[in-house]
Amino acid sequence: MTLVEKKQISLNEEYYIETECYEKELNNMMRTTYKTKIGTYTYRVRNKKTDAVLIKYVLTGKFRYNGKKCSCVEALGKTTHVVKNKFTVLNDSAVASGDTAIGYFYCKSISNGQTFGGTFKIRISPNGKITFP
Repeated sequence: MTLVEKKQISLNEEYYIETECYEKELNNMMRTTYKTKIGTYTYRVRNKKTDAVLIKYVLTGKFRYNGKKCSCVEALGKTTHVVKNKFTVLNDSAVASGDTAIGYFYCKSISNGQTFGGTFKIRISPNGKITFP
């Protein structure tokens, strides 16, 4: 996997968000006009004092393209409670829609009720460029 983008966003005095975006070209074993790529978007809630990851969501999209057409053929969303009993997951899902993998992740802090998350997208162009709008 190749790292495309990494960001950190401060939320408050206790938490920050870290995101990482990766892409990978898959080797097709059969002769085909389509190529395949995988894109992943990782969203982590981290503790500022300890730098520990508390919860993470990973959106993975599998894409096909050939220079003229492209599509998202599979989208998967997975949440991992790295530290137990800190967050309640309100929604973690993913759908493939046209040329885009769309992930929905929302969680709520058990201690203060603050909600984190959002809607995340991975998109591919007909020439195979993956973007994370």
